[in-house]
Amino acid sequence: MPNELSIGLWAGGEFIGGDKRFFKLLYDEIDLIKEKYIDNYKSLHHQGDEALVSSAIEKIMQTKQICNIGSFGGIGRYWSVQTLHVQNPWKSYVNNFLLHLPADKKFIATMNSVDSQLIKRYENYLRRTAIMRFTKAIVKGF
Repeated sequence: MPNELSIGLWAGGEFIGGDKRFFKLLYDEIDLIKEKYIDNYKSLHHQGDEALVSSAIEKIMQTKQICNIGSFGGIGRYWSVQTLHVQNPWKSYVNNFLLHLPADKKFIATMNSVDSQLIKRYENYLRRTAIMRFTKAIVKGF
């Protein structure tokens, strides 16, 4: 019998790839849990497809092997704001093939080009936003 305890996987909102067999498995697993989700979604901390996708992938992982390319630098997510989870430092994401920056939509929208200076420009942006947060915290403390 599969383990009923969650490993805390959060896969929704990510880039998910696979062949048609994988997506059939994912669809079938979501189909099995969607009614229970719909009946209980108002009591959950998060409402959205991410909860369904994450739960379904965890269930699949109990019997099938799934490759998480994020675990070896393929795809990553970096939050430039304070998080409730522990994340790796920015430098550990620099060589990723694809990087999701969910808190930095404004920075991305103002980019004129993607070139060899992108990482340097993003690091400067991180320093500026960190200084602004620190300044606001000090002012708030007075």
